[in-house]
Amino acid sequence: MNKKLVILYDNTLYNQNLKSGWGFSCLVVYLKNVVMFDTGADSETLLYNMKYFNINPAIINSIVISHMHYDHTGGLKGLLSYKNKNVYIYLPSSALHRDIKSLEYLGVSSHNIKIIRGPQKIADNIFSTGSLGGYIKEQSLVINTERGLIIVTGCAHPGITYIINTSIKLFRNTPLFVIGGFHLFNKSKKEILKIIKQFKKLNVKYVSPCHCSGEKARELFKKEYSNHYIEGGVGKEINIDYLK
Repeated sequence: MNKKLVILYDNTLYNQNLKSGWGFSCLVVYLKNVVMFDTGADSETLLYNMKYFNINPAIINSIVISHMHYDHTGGLKGLLSYKNKNVYIYLPSSALHRDIKSLEYLGVSSHNIKIIRGPQKIADNIFSTGSLGGYIKEQSLVINTERGLIIVTGCAHPGITYIINTSIKLFRNTPLFVIGGFHLFNKSKKEILKIIKQFKKLNVKYVSPCHCSGEKARELFKKEYSNHYIEGGVGKEINIDYLK
């Protein structure tokens, strides 16, 4: 399977043999490219889960950090200690000078540290939306497939529907699958149902709310999306070719 997503860090478990924690990390395998999107809150949990899947950190081409909160950056140090230092790291525009220096201290070349402002290609068919939002700058990952866009979000601080709308405009393609943190844990049922209605209006075919989406949102998305709802959690593997 050379087109898949693997959730390696989340606050819910799909596979009870693994470890969970507050945060998010998703491995994206697409043809010859392996991209780590976010690294969770700590190295120990992330590396434990990677070992379970026999994922060698050395196969990762690029690491994309959605935003600079600890629950998305905490696994970086441990990951890089196992990794060849040629990996490219893509940080949002909110990254500080000290963030860059800490990566250089860990052995990453300054040439390999990229600060993302606008939309940017990460690898073949894999892109960053660019840093979106106001107070909290956040980038999302987009895989541009023939069947539609796969959008991976960290916490969706700029607004989940805004991220989807932006992706549609950038890539002129329909959204096939949206996965990641939707940041709906503090929303009412009425607000969440309104967002689900917007998802459907935007023709989002499949959903997998994770991390900060909240239990209420997961329940409502599952009810409204039925068999197009994909259960998330640590250990979930999603074959991209199965998304029709």
